[in-house]
Amino acid sequence: MRQCDFDEAKRIFAKTGAIITGDHFVYAKKPDGWYHGYDYVNKDAVYPFVSDVKRLCQIIAIHFANKGIQTVVGPTVGGVILSQRITDCLIGIDGHSPTNIFSVFADEVNGERVIKRGYGAYVKGKRCLIPEDIINSGKTVMQTSKAVLEAGGEVVAVAALCNRSGGKVTAGTLGVPELASLLDLDMQMFKEDECPICKERGIESVRTDLGKGLEFLARKKAT
Repeated sequence: MRQCDFDEAKRIFAKTGAIITGDHFVYAKKPDGWYHGYDYVNKDAVYPFVSDVKRLCQIIAIHFANKGIQTVVGPTVGGVILSQRITDCLIGIDGHSPTNIFSVFADEVNGERVIKRGYGAYVKGKRCLIPEDIINSGKTVMQTSKAVLEAGGEVVAVAALCNRSGGKVTAGTLGVPELASLLDLDMQMFKEDECPICKERGIESVRTDLGKGLEFLARKKAT
């Protein structure tokens, strides 16, 4: 992608208030426990601004215009919106028409991603793009990629609005040929029992409207 594309995406994230810094957040639980941090990417802040979402998807679609994408497979929930938008933007580009490019999604079932609802017919033998809004550990993308392969599809690439792994998640770690992200962030995280923000500001300073702050306070009160 061009530097101007990255710059535009960053402006959109800033304008919609999707990037919050300098506060106290509890992140989703990781395999080795809970983590806290100062920063947060609120993907939900972008979605109400339809024209901005469309523009982000246009940038992604243009980047993949000559990659022969046949099906866009978005993991539920945010990836479904992106899948629809990116597919719509690809129509009319690189010979795509409403009859030769498709948008489907991968459901979560018992902690795994599966292609169901008859969508396997649009994945089998197809070159697939997997869109995701925020990449943290990459688990959702890897599960979706596995579901595509099990349905007989080929994963050409993964596209993300934001990769906030600080470079830990790459095309190599995901096992895909390409990972394209509009915004790459390295967000410092602290193990919950070592969190300096808790020590400086107290546990009541956690944001409860975003992240897992409410669950954190409930756990603290239960101990």
